[in-house]
Amino acid sequence: MSIIIETDHNKAKSSSAIGTLTPQISDSQSIFKFISLSTKTSWTYLERTIKESVLVGSTSTALNDPFELCPVLIDDLSKESIKESLKFYSKGGSACQMDPEFDLEDLESWREKCRRTYRGTVRRARILSFSDNLDSPLLWSHYAAAHKGACLHFTGRAFNEMRYRKGVVSYKRQRPTLPFSLLLRALTYRKEECLDEEFQRVQSELNDSMFFTKPSDWSYEGEYRVIYNGDTETGAEFNQAGLIEVILGSRMSDENEERLRALLADSAFEKIAVRKAKISHRTFSVDLES
Repeated sequence: MSIIIETDHNKAKSSSAIGTLTPQISDSQSIFKFISLSTKTSWTYLERTIKESVLVGSTSTALNDPFELCPVLIDDLSKESIKESLKFYSKGGSACQMDPEFDLEDLESWREKCRRTYRGTVRRARILSFSDNLDSPLLWSHYAAAHKGACLHFTGRAFNEMRYRKGVVSYKRQRPTLPFSLLLRALTYRKEECLDEEFQRVQSELNDSMFFTKPSDWSYEGEYRVIYNGDTETGAEFNQAGLIEVILGSRMSDENEERLRALLADSAFEKIAVRKAKISHRTFSVDLES
């Protein structure tokens, strides 16, 4: 659960000072999706990935970090900050459903709008996690069933859909903060301005606080994320050209290898490269067989 901190509203800072955009990857950059193949569900998801070119994400509560989507919420609302946010509201063109009769005196009502927006965003989010690191034995151990699973090698071109939130995760020692004024600013933007540079920066700061900042302890993962709306989609579609090879874990059983190869042979990926990982003889890393 997120902590809510109240501020001195008379000294609340404007949310107009927006940071840089969430870092992205290039179309040619490699990202790796580790899969366990240790349960019936994991095989079901893989079959959908291969047959439908769809990846199924996780809810925040299903991930292994208890701080996922839990920034420190800052209650910085005041009549002044609400007025500033409402400059971006247009009756009939709003991206949200709000009463056009705005009561600036009822701060608690505005706070509840912000809380609902935050809770709704958390509930709807489905998160796909990738890594820029293939040779880490920790990643193979944690996310590929102790090297018995597999890894899907994608490039950035796989996820070009504008409707997905995407970005490189930043690792920090301090927990991110999320001001109510920023939530309200994003909530009240007009739909027709969704490509506006300032809106992109507002949305980017919101995304960074909620989705793309993790404790520094997780930095070994080198994570890249794709996030979709679980209310409207059951998975994230990817461009088939963006999946370029499948890597088998060094401890994968012969039975699972045969099953996986048969699945690929009966799909649009019948000619995709399949390689096997192996434990390095010289370093603490994972190599690939030639």
